[in-house]
Amino acid sequence: MGVHCGWGLRFDSLTVDANQAHLVQDFWSASSNTRIAVDGKQSISTTEVDALKSALDWNYFSSLNYNSGNLPVDGCDIWLTIENGSLKHQIIFDMADTIPQLRPLTDQLDSIWSRLGVFPNGMLDNF
Repeated sequence: MGVHCGWGLRFDSLTVDANQAHLVQDFWSASSNTRIAVDGKQSISTTEVDALKSALDWNYFSSLNYNSGNLPVDGCDIWLTIENGSLKHQIIFDMADTIPQLRPLTDQLDSIWSRLGVFPNGMLDNF
């Protein structure tokens, strides 16, 4: 999961696998007038991985065909890529999109992201 903003203003990436979460962030914080750079890794428990898996409805997610981001107009895109065995699916959307069925999953990812770095304000408010 990640966020990518035009003009290279922001590129964040959270990768979660069976035993670790890895967050890379690089952006300018207007509120603190500083550059934020994070490259953090943290072990995650089997319980947390199981909660992520149970929050995902693979059939629903793999049926989504979102590519509605704002990057071409200097906005920000949010992307979510999930690998399920040999299967892989990605959606790209903007902060105004609403996909309520993904809320349990995005809440879990938000929690992991917030422990490792700075979660972008409003990124998943509509979910």
